[in-house]
Amino acid sequence: MPPLLLIMMLLTNSRRVVGARTNGWKTNFLGWMTTAVTFLCTAALVVSWIA
Repeated sequence: MPPLLLIMMLLTNSRRVVGARTNGWKTNFLGWMTTAVTFLCTAALVVSWIA
């Protein structure tokens, strides 16, 4: 899921892909924070499996 969130964030911020309908700063902030938290939680889960 984290790689999909990353791809979605990159695509929705690309003017070449979505034209003038790119994310605003609030949506960007929320999206990137959600992506970062998801990546961190996934990393913590993997570490807990290994430990």
